[in-house]
Amino acid sequence: MTEDHHDEHPPTASNSATELGQSNVVQSGSIGSVNFNPTDKRVYTLLGAILLVALIGASAIVWAVRSHTGQVKNDIALPPASQTANATAPIAVESVAYLENRGNHDFVFPDAQSFSSEELAELDSKKGDGKGYVDWVLAHGGVYPNAATIQVGLRGTGRETLNITDVKIVKQCREPLTGTLLYSPTAGPTGSIAMYFDLDADYPVALDGREGSGYFTGTSAQTIQLVPGEVATLLINVATSKSYCAFHFDLTVNPGDGQPTLTKAVDNAGRPFEVSAMPTTDSSPTAMVAFDTYQAIYAGGVASRTGKFVAADPKSFKGTG
Repeated sequence: MTEDHHDEHPPTASNSATELGQSNVVQSGSIGSVNFNPTDKRVYTLLGAILLVALIGASAIVWAVRSHTGQVKNDIALPPASQTANATAPIAVESVAYLENRGNHDFVFPDAQSFSSEELAELDSKKGDGKGYVDWVLAHGGVYPNAATIQVGLRGTGRETLNITDVKIVKQCREPLTGTLLYSPTAGPTGSIAMYFDLDADYPVALDGREGSGYFTGTSAQTIQLVPGEVATLLINVATSKSYCAFHFDLTVNPGDGQPTLTKAVDNAGRPFEVSAMPTTDSSPTAMVAFDTYQAIYAGGVASRTGKFVAADPKSFKGTG
């Protein structure tokens, strides 16, 4: 849920000589000009072993980022947790969750999905269960399109009243995801938003709503105060119309009693939060989704003749079944 880190110093490289037999010695400062006997089979055995280890390591890295479909989920460098986060920060993150968007059932996937008829039937059965529907999609690698609201529950754990004086977002972004679109538009209200980040900004700052001024800066600057044992809930809305972004939050915490300011990192149970823009036909506010940019589409709700999810051809789909 959260990651707290102390600064670490990289280990110092060893400069000791390495023996490769009587005639082949690598000495400190002379690695660039090492000569070896090409007939010495031990040298080739060593080089082969090094190459094998490198290949195994590379395969493990690729496997680690594969989704449940076996496809590489994305090629983005995920944002690291803050190196200034402190394990002694007197604040606990009680809960972190995406807040259900009751006005939309759309999701995007990084790869071309091939959902079975049984999976689509299961997904249709969960439409009435908002959380069940969202949990199913997220568990299958889905990503919120355009915007997401994240609910963070915090509790003061120290003896003094503390103040959160800033919330920063740490992000990495690239082009939008265009693997699969789960398209099921509906009508409905959205939850209230206490804090907003524009991920399309070079350096997004916390705003007091989409049209608001700086949440922690300017003439209307405010702080979030927690007395010992008190629980507070942050609703943080993030949005992008241009990119796919992975991100986490860094909370700046003033623990009180003259102690130095600390940083508390908040992520999604050890993983980054994610959101992806949906490509559009043009840049106007009323532009339609560019359906032909996706590799696969499953349309449901008012976009389907029956209201149930069905496969649609991205090249000819216009938004309705």
